[in-house]
Amino acid sequence: MLRFPVFLLLVAAAQCIPSSPLSTRLRASTRLGAPISECASLPNYPQWFQPSEKFDNGDCSRAISIFYHDYVKDHGPIPYEFLTSGVDPVHGIPTQRVPLKVGFGTCKLAIAMRSEFRWGDLPGERPFRSARSDVSSFANLYRIVEDINSKCAEHGRVPGWHAAGDLDSIGVFLWQAASPINQRIRARTGIIVKPSNTTRVASSSLHDTA
Repeated sequence: MLRFPVFLLLVAAAQCIPSSPLSTRLRASTRLGAPISECASLPNYPQWFQPSEKFDNGDCSRAISIFYHDYVKDHGPIPYEFLTSGVDPVHGIPTQRVPLKVGFGTCKLAIAMRSEFRWGDLPGERPFRSARSDVSSFANLYRIVEDINSKCAEHGRVPGWHAAGDLDSIGVFLWQAASPINQRIRARTGIIVKPSNTTRVASSSLHDTA
């Protein structure tokens, strides 16, 4: 008679239990991958630059620090549904309307859905249909924006971006405050903290309109 170790039977049984789509998405939303940042350069992406104004990569480090203290410190590992204007939340988790911007000096840190952009706006972008809602965490976005700042500093201290979210539909950006692309993508205000009838919206002076 064949005998199997008990732990193997338990593992096999666990693999047969289906997980809910929401729980799968929530686990995935907090993963911290190894993003490869896409950095902007002239003359290929003129909308990322205003030649008459400077772009100081050091200002981006300050903007990232503000983003950490305003969002990541208190909400870091919590899965959020990020969604654009006019889209209803569907996951029953905290939500954040985007575009969201935090700025310091010559640099803007922006979180926006990729559906906000035209084809050719984003360096290195491949054919892609962006959703207008996606799930991620502020901790994940923070790690990605730090990676963008580091990698694009190595490429001549230029702006850059990277995709985020379960569906890669969120864009995380560091760009020149005076650039045409920053002027075109307008920020929303407010962060929804709880997915309930008692939701409170906390606005911040860091959320601007440009």
